[in-house]
Amino acid sequence: MVGGLIVAESTQTFLGVGLQAPSVSWGLQLASAQSQFQEHPHMLLFPGLFLSVTVISVIALGDLLRDTLDPRNR
Repeated sequence: MVGGLIVAESTQTFLGVGLQAPSVSWGLQLASAQSQFQEHPHMLLFPGLFLSVTVISVIALGDLLRDTLDPRNR
């Protein structure tokens, strides 16, 4: 569920519903870099890449912990 919450927060912030400008969020970084994509594509690609890697890592870690600690799978 943590990966889904990270995606939900960044999506809401990207759309303008979540956190506002003084805060730090991948959604804010993506929203601010959207208008500058033609001149500076790295400003949009790196936050998107790090967001994706983080969510996939958290989901994989959760699956690994569930498989290891769940007694019903043994």
